[in-house]
Amino acid sequence: MAANARHRRVANQVPDRDRGSVDDRLPPSRDGAGSDSEQRPSIVGSRRWLRSCIVPLTVSLLAALYLLFVLTYSVDVPRGDDGLTVLLIYPALHGHLNFGDLWSQHLESRILVPNLIFLAIGYLDHFDLRTVMILSALILIGAFLLLLRLLRVYLGRPLTALPVLLVGLVWFSLIDVTNALWGFQIAWYVVLFCLIVIPYLLLVSQWPRTLNLAIAIIAAMVATFSALQGVVAWPEGLFLF
Repeated sequence: MAANARHRRVANQVPDRDRGSVDDRLPPSRDGAGSDSEQRPSIVGSRRWLRSCIVPLTVSLLAALYLLFVLTYSVDVPRGDDGLTVLLIYPALHGHLNFGDLWSQHLESRILVPNLIFLAIGYLDHFDLRTVMILSALILIGAFLLLLRLLRVYLGRPLTALPVLLVGLVWFSLIDVTNALWGFQIAWYVVLFCLIVIPYLLLVSQWPRTLNLAIAIIAAMVATFSALQGVVAWPEGLFLF
């Protein structure tokens, strides 16, 4: 009896190792697996952020390089038909300009819109041809952005860096260096911008349809009175409409 009682007291004092505590019954934690599960969302988020930024960075780089090229190599020296703009701006600055001078025909084209641009720059900075070239570059960059938007809608998925880079290299090709560094050729860039903005308005823009149609008609008129090739805007717009 005494031996049994002593045995029960010892058993009560010694912890039951077979059952174990609550912490002992939990499975051992694997720090490596926990850290991987915590790091995986951050890695995925970083990749998504990089993927979302690489296309805007590519576009910005292409536009910046082209603009830097124009800023570096443009000079305020008239060449070719630039002399005709001087004959327009000089009488305007002295109050002798009439509408016939703006409407006058240049070869097969009516360049009313470019003449208005030349006149505005003549009043602003005494017709610095570098300003005209920079404006042409900005118009080309704006047309490029609209083209990428149209390309995204056509493909039905977000653009990646490679097609943006390839299209940009063709779009800003230095083969067109003559027009890029020739102020009078701003008419070409105006026509190109209008030919891009018309499909953007009629196919992509979320503005009211009547407003899009009205602006598209204005764009076609601007293209028509910038160069003879601008008349292409009318069949283009009619087909899209």
